[in-house]
Amino acid sequence: MIVVSKLREVRERKGASISQISRDTGIARSSLHKYERVTGERPNLDTAYVLAHYLNVRLDELFVPVHDQRQAS
Repeated sequence: MIVVSKLREVRERKGASISQISRDTGIARSSLHKYERVTGERPNLDTAYVLAHYLNVRLDELFVPVHDQRQAS
């Protein structure tokens, strides 16, 4: 299973910038950029909860599990 990041989509919908989130949460801008890549680095669970709380969304709205068809072979 692959986890796909929807952070950029949610962040833009909420009108928040990476700089603003970084300033308000203490999460490094470079980390936020990595988390926004569709198949990039994933935050640990504590950081994911901070982001979800900050953006006022459920955790499963930020990072969506997707079944990888290649694993079925």
